[in-house]
Amino acid sequence: MISSRSVLTVLLSVVTLVACSATEPPAGGPERVRGPAILLFYGDTSSVSLPVSSHVGVPFSLTVTSFGGGCIAHGGVEFTLRGLDAEVQPYRYDVRLPPNMACTRELRVFHDTVSLEFDEPGDATVRAVGIRRPGDTPYIIEHHLTVLP
Repeated sequence: MISSRSVLTVLLSVVTLVACSATEPPAGGPERVRGPAILLFYGDTSSVSLPVSSHVGVPFSLTVTSFGGGCIAHGGVEFTLRGLDAEVQPYRYDVRLPPNMACTRELRVFHDTVSLEFDEPGDATVRAVGIRRPGDTPYIIEHHLTVLP
């Protein structure tokens, strides 16, 4: 004979399973859109850390900070290198929520590190490219370093 305790356990398990499956994001859930990282946030400026000099053929690290939080997630980093010009582009993901959903309101600082290496001596220019907020207009942080033979 089946006890009332066993029936109650099975019933609670089914209710829990149905309730948990109802909390999954709907098919029309959040959308992630990738864009340039926020490098200037209402007066707070990102930092770019790199050495003042390097040597030809010797890799060095460059770290860029950017801002996010709530519905703004870290989006990775890419860079291009042409001669003595380097451009570092950190990215963010804007999460677009469906109606009746909300984002938290915290400020996060993201750190992206890339390894750069110049193939010729001279005065190198390194630019971190992103946007400023408010306004979402382009914002560039530029640094110079000496590449020694």
